[in-house]
Amino acid sequence: MYTNIERTIVRQFTAAVPPLQREQRAQFAMSLPMLALLSVVLVGLLGGWLRALISVVQSLLISPALIVALLLTPLFWIEILPPILWALSFFPLRERRLRGWRLFVAGTLLSFVGSLLSLQVIGILFGAAILYFTLQCYDEFAWRS
Repeated sequence: MYTNIERTIVRQFTAAVPPLQREQRAQFAMSLPMLALLSVVLVGLLGGWLRALISVVQSLLISPALIVALLLTPLFWIEILPPILWALSFFPLRERRLRGWRLFVAGTLLSFVGSLLSLQVIGILFGAAILYFTLQCYDEFAWRS
């Protein structure tokens, strides 16, 4: 059932935007694992993600009950979770598995929402472009669940 909803959303999106050629989609799908890895590295080095992750781990060690409060904060969903999803998507993306595509899209979508909420113009543009290309190459991953 979930796959049918996903396909419907992707078909409606691809029908509404300018299409990419088959070769362009295949080339982007091949580069997607490296983009996932690069995203994790850039967020870790430039975005202060490691500092936020270390402070979260320290807080959890002090009081394990904070995990519930952490899961309810936007910090977790917008700052901490996207790089984790990108890192988890690396190996499935290399094998062109649909679950890797889903993890990457989920991480990018959360990051895009975070950029929208904080009005980071570069993040908004980058996130929109990556989502555009990633949604366009759904068929490259759909045949291998």
